[in-house]
Amino acid sequence: MRCLVLATFMAAGLGLAACSDESGARSIPGEAVGVARMSQTCDREFAECITLAYNSPFGQELCVNYYGDIIYGPSCGRIRSTRWGWSLGPIKGYGRYRHRPDEKIQASFSPNPGDPTTLTISEKERTRSSHGAIAYSVGFRASLGDWGTQGSRIGIIIK
Repeated sequence: MRCLVLATFMAAGLGLAACSDESGARSIPGEAVGVARMSQTCDREFAECITLAYNSPFGQELCVNYYGDIIYGPSCGRIRSTRWGWSLGPIKGYGRYRHRPDEKIQASFSPNPGDPTTLTISEKERTRSSHGAIAYSVGFRASLGDWGTQGSRIGIIIK
């Protein structure tokens, strides 16, 4: 697998990093994608970190490739398998956000089972800004019968 690091200065000033294999598929672990924001608080514990704004849910297409890797984006269109079931790990809160995080953040997959699927993360109610620090994280994995993929976590910064 070869890795490319693209430093792109956009209007929002976001930095994107991507890893791809020969097919152009991008695997999740260790990357920031889409509206994700790389920050000093986004360490290797998280597959990526996103900034979440109230009433603006984060959505990302995910799928499992032929090698069992979770990938995202346009490459998912070439892989079709309705057998993959997606599951969420516990929603974790950090620092002052530890109290009942599942009441503040919601996450879902649609379709489920399905491959590709879209992971959507949103705030159930307005939450105080975390000022660039990780406030919550959501874990997820895909499974097919007794066989599952390696789990990943997405760190959530509250705008």
